[in-house]
Amino acid sequence: LFVYGTLMQNHRNHDVLQGATSFLGDATTVEQYTMFSHDGFPAVTLDPHCSIEGELYEIDAAVLKNTDRLEGHVVGGWGNLYERKLIKVRTDDAQVHEAWIYYQVSKPKHMQKLDHGSFAVFMEGVERKRREKAARQLEKQVAAFTDWYTKGADSALVGSYEVVPVENVAEWLLMNKEQVLSLLA
Repeated sequence: LFVYGTLMQNHRNHDVLQGATSFLGDATTVEQYTMFSHDGFPAVTLDPHCSIEGELYEIDAAVLKNTDRLEGHVVGGWGNLYERKLIKVRTDDAQVHEAWIYYQVSKPKHMQKLDHGSFAVFMEGVERKRREKAARQLEKQVAAFTDWYTKGADSALVGSYEVVPVENVAEWLLMNKEQVLSLLA
């Protein structure tokens, strides 16, 4: 089975592959396909665009049944969101394997077409944007606090809606240290 999104290691649906006979390695499709994403879910169509990066697993029938269920695929079914077909993929050691891939049957609506075939690269961009947004929010909060403090205010707005007396801001920062540091990471 060739996986390219949430079934990959360190992604939210990887546990569905428990029982996989073995991880054969990182792999890339031999033929070209098109990858889309919406809210962190990838989809591949058979339209040629670029090679898709992912992981290759040797699996048994039970794991294939579980992945079919996750992908909404019924063998011989009508109206499946995802179908699966055998394709050729190349592992990092240059070996070519035949593997199942799930692909979206209909053209994805409301999905972003990716310029590349790497869901990991896309998710890195999503995470970078999240951190940048959080840093901007924190900068606004610090600026608001600094402004209020320099005007001699006796309380400060910290967090989303929390008003904290000025003398307790240091205590609030220590109590929320993990949240503040995660925003800065």
